[in-house]
Parts: sequence; structure tokens; C-alpha cells
Amino acid sequence: MRVRLSSALRPRWRYVTFKVWSERAEALDFEGMKDLVVRALLSVLGPTGTGRIGPWLVRSYRDLNAGILRVRRGQEEEVRAALSLYRRDPELGRVFIEVLGTSGTIKGAERYLSRIPKWDRERVGNREFVLYENGEVDVVEDGRIVAFTSFERPLPEGNRG
Repeated sequence: MRVRLSSALRPRWRYVTFKVWSERAEALDFEGMKDLVVRALLSVLGPTGTGRIGPWLVRSYRDLNAGILRVRRGQEEEVRAALSLYRRDPELGRVFIEVLGTSGTIKGAERYLSRIPKWDRERVGNREFVLYENGEVDVVEDGRIVAFTSFERPLPEGNRG
């Protein structure tokens, strides 16, 4: 017979929504996203700090390069800081993990995904351009982002191909 814990004894969880921006223009699958989050938390918080927060990757959105991470209530600020401080990854190069928000439910955490700008890819010659709806452009060569700009600030003459 299984014993059911009362709601007062069960752990409380919070859900942190985040977006991964990396130097390499590749989308992360669920395993890749999980490995990145574990490396980020371990490098900043160490094994005991990571164990204390009880992280669990709930969802991964490959098309947005975003995810939802479950953590213990009261540990959200440590997780936000740890993810934001992680800057260099052995597999992705320079990386920035943007924390979009924290919620008490998965449904609430999914609402933060609407803050991510939509994008489209276009290939011209040997270069690939990532065009964002907010007017920004990333220039990709050999799978790495080599320049970024906005429609209002065109690329300098030296970077044009």
C-alpha cells in the first residue's frame, strides 16, 4: 500500500523559464538543453548547491531554444543568478542564458515564452542571416554567429560580404 503525503509535507516547486543564446547557431534538443543546464548550475553553485535546489528540466522547446526548469521554492533567485552568470560552455562556446521569468505553475511559465522574438533564416551566397521580428539580424558563417546588428544600424563596410 502506498502512503500519501499530506500537502503540508510535499515539496513546493517553482518553474523558471529561460532562453539560450549561443555563439553557435544550432538548436538544442531535450538532452542537450538538460546537459547545458546541469553544467551551468554545477559550475556556479557546485554539487551541493545544485542538489539543494533540486533542478528538473520539465520542457524543452527546440524551435525557440528555450526551456522550463523546475526548482524548489525559495531557491529561484539562486537559479536565476547561476543561469545568468554562465558565459562559456565547452560545446556551445560563448553562451548567455536569459531567464524570462518564474512562475508557480507550468502553464504560467509557458506564458513567458511569448517574450521570445520570432525569427526566420535566409541564405544569401555563403552567408546565412537570422532575421528577428524586432529588427535584429545575426550573420552566421560556418555555424557560428560572426556579426549581429539591427535594421537601424547596418553592418560596417568591413563586415559586408
